[in-house]
Amino acid sequence: MRHLLLSLTLLVTAGDRTSDRDALLAADRALSDKTAALGMVRGFVPALDDGAAYLYPGAPLLRGSDRIRAFLEGTDSIVKQTWAPVFADVSADGRLGYSYGWTRSSGARGKYLACWQKTHDGWRLAAFASSRPVPVPDSVALPPGPVKAALSAQVR
Repeated sequence: MRHLLLSLTLLVTAGDRTSDRDALLAADRALSDKTAALGMVRGFVPALDDGAAYLYPGAPLLRGSDRIRAFLEGTDSIVKQTWAPVFADVSADGRLGYSYGWTRSSGARGKYLACWQKTHDGWRLAAFASSRPVPVPDSVALPPGPVKAALSAQVR
C-alpha cells in the first residue's frame, strides 16, 4: 500500500512540474515577443525582479532593475534582441526555474541563460546572462566533394 501511495505521489508531482515547465517556457517566449515589439527597456525590464542580476560581455555585473534599465538605455547594440528558449526546468516546489536558448540581434546569434522566480504575478526574471551575439549567415555552404554530392542526392 505504501508503494502505491508513493508511486501516485511521484506521478502527481511529475505532472505538476511538467505544467510548471510549460508555463515557464510560455513566459519566456512571451517576454521575447514583448521585447521584440517594445525593445529591451520597455519590453524586457518590466519582467525583472527588483534585485535581478544582468550579465552581458564587456559590461559590469549589474544588480537591480534600475541599474539594468540605465545600462540598457545607454547602449544601442542590444536594443532589438530576441531569443528562443530551447529548454526550461523548475524546482521541485515550482518556485524557481531556469531556461536557456538562442538570442538573435540584427543578423547575429548568441546564447542566453535565465533564472526565474515564480511570484503572485507569474514568472519574473531573477537573473539573465547572455553572450555577445556573433554574425551568423542564414545559410552555410556545403563542403565540396563527396559530402556535397551525398547530401544533394538525399534532397532529390
